[in-house]
Amino acid sequence: RFGRHIEISPPDEKAREIIFNIHLKNKPLAKDLSIQDMVKRLDGYTGADISAICEEATLLTIRKAIADISIDTHDKDSVSKVRIGSEEFNKAIDKAIKSADRAQKAYKDASKEPREDLYR
Repeated sequence: RFGRHIEISPPDEKAREIIFNIHLKNKPLAKDLSIQDMVKRLDGYTGADISAICEEATLLTIRKAIADISIDTHDKDSVSKVRIGSEEFNKAIDKAIKSADRAQKAYKDASKEPREDLYR
């Protein structure tokens, strides 16, 4: 625990691009996915937020591929055709909550109800 509160601002556009490239390295991306659009869209998100979004988009892609590929499929290359696209990223972003918003909500929630255990 630190005795001081140190505020670190969210990454700028260039840093967000670097973060995306780190988390999407060696992952198959669809042609419809624009990293630049994602970088601009996620202004105010932290590196951890972006990491979680990349992970969620990857998991959504895997789940979709498993559902689409049946046991009866004779196409041996169907797995290699799986790509992370903008649809999965949009869903992942919709599920995500910015760290700053999460902290603000927790603060508001904590200040709404007095905790009896603090006053004993």
